[in-house]
Amino acid sequence: AENGKTQPYEIFNKGLANYLIVQEGLAMYNVEKQQKNPFNKNYRVMANVMAIDKSIKSSFVEVFEYLLEKGLTTEQSFRSTLKAKRGFSDTGKKGAFTKDYIYMNGYKKIKNFAENGGALRDLYIGKVNLEQIAEVKKIQNINPPTILPSWIEKL
Repeated sequence: AENGKTQPYEIFNKGLANYLIVQEGLAMYNVEKQQKNPFNKNYRVMANVMAIDKSIKSSFVEVFEYLLEKGLTTEQSFRSTLKAKRGFSDTGKKGAFTKDYIYMNGYKKIKNFAENGGALRDLYIGKVNLEQIAEVKKIQNINPPTILPSWIEKL
């Protein structure tokens, strides 16, 4: 958002359509780079995604029991289920709060983008999405990002 404020067009501060997946994916990717701990080994994050997937079709109790069966501790099973079912007045119903899914989906897209030669700097122009980054780069007067994570400045 801060880099978006420096752009000549307010849309880069407010956000292009579907920008949230990129923003959340960058956040997770940044954490991975800073902590040098791959997310595919972060079992808490994976447990949250599993809980969301199961919650879409199941009740709180069914999700909790499912996670226990997968070998998670009682505490982690409860926390992940609670996170997936937050906001529901009746947790016996199907459905999930899916924000953690957006984080993981965004992370995978950013990782794929980076591994296939995408310039991560371009994603810091403002609140952009991956599908439109090529068009965004063609816009005249776009300012290069000035605020970048320390690890990306080394690239």
